[in-house]
Amino acid sequence: MRFSAGYSQVNDPDGKRGIIEQDFFKCCHCGGYHFVEPKDVINLNRCPNCDDYRGGGFVCDSPECHRTCKHFMRKIEEAEARERFRSMI
Repeated sequence: MRFSAGYSQVNDPDGKRGIIEQDFFKCCHCGGYHFVEPKDVINLNRCPNCDDYRGGGFVCDSPECHRTCKHFMRKIEEAEARERFRSMI
């Protein structure tokens, strides 16, 4: 996969399939990691608003991630700003 967040190699616990190799990506809205089958690489969803924000704009199939557009890192930055504000009070 060209823009994968990572690559996983797992030994099959049953021993039937040998080594299982998969690419995965991180959803830019929820921050979750999702495995990608080779046939699905072409059909990955991308968020045009988050595409340039801190790298990567892949979006998982969760309805919540398609309903709202707020990059996961932006959510973290807002939470940190709220915490800094509370500590000043």
